[in-house]
Amino acid sequence: PAMQVDPSTTVGGGRVLVDASGFEPGSTVDFYLHSAAVHLGSATADGSGDVAAWVTIPPGTTPGLHHIEAVGVDPSVV
Repeated sequence: PAMQVDPSTTVGGGRVLVDASGFEPGSTVDFYLHSAAVHLGSATADGSGDVAAWVTIPPGTTPGLHHIEAVGVDPSVV
């Protein structure tokens, strides 16, 4: 899967738009913030396997570099 986050920086309590592709159409995609895994929400992939969702970075998130992960069904293994 491919993913983009806009804006690329924010603070705890801020929202970002996550755009991802490469998932099984109609499957659920979960978004997680790392270093420590924090579930940010879920969305359903469209008929092309693309998904977009606004997620909120939890208030109190420590400033610094973090990664957002999109976890869902890979259509090549279905």
